[in-house]
Amino acid sequence: MDNQQGRMAYSVSEAGHQLSMSRATVYKLIQAGEIRPFKSGTRTLIAASELTAFIDRKMKVAA
Repeated sequence: MDNQQGRMAYSVSEAGHQLSMSRATVYKLIQAGEIRPFKSGTRTLIAASELTAFIDRKMKVAA
């Protein structure tokens, strides 16, 4: 992930790019409760820490 720039949050599309997933897949993960988004006005955003936690959980399952 691109934490070198100090990004704290990503749009759904940007999160999908970071995870190498489609926007639709990210929305499915949100609906399934695997990724927690937050709203800023009308925008749906995902914290960088939430993406890191999602990857960490998937790595534990894969191990």
